[in-house]
Amino acid sequence: MNQLRSSAVGSIAGVVLGFVLVAIAWHSGGSTAFATDTNVYVSPGLPQPNCSDWQFDTDPFPGTGVTYNYYWSGQSRYWNLPAAHHCWHNDEHLHTNWKAVDYPGSEDQVVQYRATVFTSNATPYQMFTYDPTNCGGIDVAMWNISGVMVGNMHYWHAYALANVYGSTWANHFYVPGQSLHYRDIAGILHRGNDGCVSTGEHVHQAIDESSPNAVPYKTGNLNQFPFYFR
Repeated sequence: MNQLRSSAVGSIAGVVLGFVLVAIAWHSGGSTAFATDTNVYVSPGLPQPNCSDWQFDTDPFPGTGVTYNYYWSGQSRYWNLPAAHHCWHNDEHLHTNWKAVDYPGSEDQVVQYRATVFTSNATPYQMFTYDPTNCGGIDVAMWNISGVMVGNMHYWHAYALANVYGSTWANHFYVPGQSLHYRDIAGILHRGNDGCVSTGEHVHQAIDESSPNAVPYKTGNLNQFPFYFR
């Protein structure tokens, strides 16, 4: 698969600044819906713009004769949405309700949970738990700011940092009209230590679409908010 190496995570100040700028750029993009929006918008776990192509990748999937583009989410067997971004795919042990994007990185690169709510002084609740697969990773159970359970996310091909499993907190701060949340949660596994990948090091970030409140942004900018919970 086409794997692109990303830069290492910068200082927390740089991450926070970039986070603010992304949120402001999204907010100023012509939509006024975010002024009172209480959805929880989740950013990529890595601070870089690259994602792995699944629409046009004709290499065989490891151990099979099936090509990567078979699992692209725009295929008729999945979304039947040819306009879907080329990085969206359905590949979690054949569970097609999980829609995912792969973000290439490097061994031990830090993975962040980053979320934005477009309203003031709003704090969603999240639970970081173990994902019982041989891929390594974290499941994030998400509640919205009203206390309603709205769905789950995965960060796979990574090991949890200390004290992440079983915890619920994230750093947060407020800017006018926005509540921003972030936490370092994982490091990327070397592919030799990952039980279910033989391609380059990356983070597989996915949302469980079986919940009507968990939404993959199928045609949008994957560098901003690919996932949201309503």
